[in-house]
Amino acid sequence: MVASTGLGFACMVASLAAVRMSKGAGLQLQWHWSILIFAGAAIFWNSRLWKAIWQVEDDASGKAKRRLVFHLGALVLLGVGAFLYPLLFVESGYRHGVLEGVLTAATFLSVLGWLLRTLAKGFAEADAIELERQASNPKQKTD
Repeated sequence: MVASTGLGFACMVASLAAVRMSKGAGLQLQWHWSILIFAGAAIFWNSRLWKAIWQVEDDASGKAKRRLVFHLGALVLLGVGAFLYPLLFVESGYRHGVLEGVLTAATFLSVLGWLLRTLAKGFAEADAIELERQASNPKQKTD
């Protein structure tokens, strides 16, 4: 799992380092030595992310949780940046339509995330109530 996420991060960041705008041909991927540096940095960051995850599993202290939140926040910023970076190469005539589509997608995904979080929270509360009810009445049959 660590190797596959590291490879995925390395490929994503390396592909961003390879993006070049050429005259007449548009957006292209071209080899550049900085690709290796960016890929190496992504692999290094991935190892730190997994260490933070394992640290929270072993010891869920406040410091470990803050470290994990920091790494996950960096992951979110990296993902959003990787998605938005190619928009810099969109021609100015198309930029308004593209940005409108991106904002629509962001709004939709935000609402969907909020709905899923609310549902998960509701199901967790319902499970807690059911477990409490079963604990207080152990002779009741369960299906």
